[in-house]
Amino acid sequence: ERHYSIPKMISLIGKDFSKIRNKINKFNKTYPHCIVRKYKDEDYNEIMNLGKLWEDKSGKKYHRIIDGFYFAPIIKYSKELNHIILIIELNKKIIGMTTAEILPTGNAWGCITKFDNKYIGLSEKLTVEIAREIYRQNPYVKTINVGSDLGSEGLAFYKERFRPVLNYERFALFYR
Repeated sequence: ERHYSIPKMISLIGKDFSKIRNKINKFNKTYPHCIVRKYKDEDYNEIMNLGKLWEDKSGKKYHRIIDGFYFAPIIKYSKELNHIILIIELNKKIIGMTTAEILPTGNAWGCITKFDNKYIGLSEKLTVEIAREIYRQNPYVKTINVGSDLGSEGLAFYKERFRPVLNYERFALFYR
């Protein structure tokens, strides 16, 4: 389990965050007309299509990610679950989405992120934008738990770029 610092993510100050800043800056420069906004109920079908696109392109690479069975219910019942869902839209097409929830413990939980991986820097932008939204809603939230990498080296490398302030070690057992 990796916990990112919300204040550090929204400021991205220092050499440790230079790669993330560079990717986000490149994304913003390449796609200056992209819009970050909150999810609306009428986005549901397009979000499901984005989930399918992600599964087809990246899901095979990250075969241990098991959010497929709860993806649709979390989106469908996001209001009842108090989930924050942010969308990134380009030319009226949703190209990325991420969800989080502010917990009663004073921390946040990052749940699902799906995006079209042909947009370099989009995943970094989604991660930082959800931290900014959490801060807007509650400036007292200090960390967001983004879960584990489930043994995927690429995902572990990506998550380490955000300089987690807390890591819990987890183990997985597999039958032979």
